[in-house]
Amino acid sequence: MHLTNFEKAEDAVMKKLQYFDDEALQNICNQLYNAVGKEATDMIYLLLQKDPSKRPQSMDEVLKHPYFESLTIYV
Repeated sequence: MHLTNFEKAEDAVMKKLQYFDDEALQNICNQLYNAVGKEATDMIYLLLQKDPSKRPQSMDEVLKHPYFESLTIYV
């Protein structure tokens, strides 16, 4: 029996992407803030902008974000 009223998982993902807007992005960032802090949340906010012109234009620009400047890596 085939039930046509159930969405496939990939259809649900595509629907979320289609309706992704500033409100959805703000909800994501609100949830992240307490878990990862201000710098990481700010970087994610920039990377998930729906308008490509508002996103960082290169990986160099991403790596210059304050999140990576405050990150200390011990080797």
